[in-house]
Amino acid sequence: DLQKKQTQRSVFRCNILGAQGSGKSGFLQAFLGRNLQRQRRIREDHKSFYAINTTYVYGQEKYLLLHEVMPDVDFLSETELSCDVVCLVYDINNPSSFEYCAKVYKQYFIDSKTPCVVIAAKSDLYDVRQHYSLSPHDFCRKHKLHPPQPFTCNTADAPSKDIYTRLTTMAMYPHMAQADLKNSTFWLRASLGATVFAVLGFAMYRALLKQR
Repeated sequence: DLQKKQTQRSVFRCNILGAQGSGKSGFLQAFLGRNLQRQRRIREDHKSFYAINTTYVYGQEKYLLLHEVMPDVDFLSETELSCDVVCLVYDINNPSSFEYCAKVYKQYFIDSKTPCVVIAAKSDLYDVRQHYSLSPHDFCRKHKLHPPQPFTCNTADAPSKDIYTRLTTMAMYPHMAQADLKNSTFWLRASLGATVFAVLGFAMYRALLKQR
């Protein structure tokens, strides 16, 4: 039973790595509900390399802490490598962007037990061919990773939080095989728990309003 095997922790850390301009900051800010338009209004001195917010897996409230790591493929400290799940972000519109993700994965995470997810950022833009020996999809297939997950914060409303639920789920179940993580039923069960929790919360809120 997956639920019995999960960790009892409630806070998980996700480190975000990627080349300069790949979309790391946008991915981090989107977790706080900020789309691209809102992000552009944030002053540079008010930006943070950290963001924390709640996610729900099987209806359980968990906290996910995102940490944007500065791009330096030649040296990553133990702190920058220590986390529960890793996001490797590349810009689908920049042909040189994915190479950094591939190098970081092969240098630091290929033999690690830390779950890794490749994020195909700026997915609203044109997907160009990457200047790397393998395409992102082929690279992920070769190393038994998830296919690149498309993501954009260029949305009319708050960006979708589905990917953050997935990251939290992977952090909770690091022992799971990649084949299980690709199982659509598994993701459906996890996300349904979050949906049910949200619906119940809204119903309770309406009930409280009626009592006033």
